Amino acid sequence: MSGVGEGEGLAVGVLAVFTQPLPIEGVWWWFSVPLVAAVAVVYKTLKVWDLRRLPAEASVLVLQVFAVMLGLWGVLELVAWLGGST
Repeated sequence: MSGVGEGEGLAVGVLAVFTQPLPIEGVWWWFSVPLVAAVAVVYKTLKVWDLRRLPAEASVLVLQVFAVMLGLWGVLELVAWLGGST
């Protein structure tokens, strides 16, 4: 016997998901696509008066969020570039 019960081993395995995250350095931003889409659909579902307009308004919101994200990424890159040249 190892001294760890079956239930305790499962708990340790589940805890390992949070203490040792998956190596997704190169693809982490792909996870933002469904996250932003889901948040946009839920938000617009609560705000829109006519549900026939939901796909169009949610699509616009998704595009706006990604435009802001790209803009902020550009600002951060510019600041890093300016900081490195001095």
